[in-house]
Amino acid sequence: MKWQKRRWPNRAETQYLVKLYAKRSLYNSSTKMTRYAGKTFTQTHNLSARSHCYLQCVAFPDISPQAPTHILVVPKKPIIQLSKAEDGDAELLGHMMIVAKKCAQDAGLSSGYRIVVNDGPDGGQSVYHIHIHVLGGRVMKWPPG
Repeated sequence: MKWQKRRWPNRAETQYLVKLYAKRSLYNSSTKMTRYAGKTFTQTHNLSARSHCYLQCVAFPDISPQAPTHILVVPKKPIIQLSKAEDGDAELLGHMMIVAKKCAQDAGLSSGYRIVVNDGPDGGQSVYHIHIHVLGGRVMKWPPG
């Protein structure tokens, strides 16, 4: 399944994801899993075709993109921010990086992409649940801020 560039979730899809996330149903480890086109999806989630659900995290396009391709990778386990992560979260954080790489490949970002994790108010974190931004589709400038 390829990411559809420049087609972002509409308001109804976004509200659905927010409600689903707020109910914490994404954290339910007993949810029945199914495989479709080589990806693992939950049967109880009716996520859009542009969303990918993995065993430990979910990935979907950002509703406020900062690049032509802007994908969020969010873990199912609630971790407030990177600086509050524990040593036991190392496997999950590594898994999120692998999922970010897979999302970039699926989005066709073969010429490069940027991975961003914001931490704390001075780091630009606005949502206090750790997540990875995968940005691509244009030349990134340095410094980013």
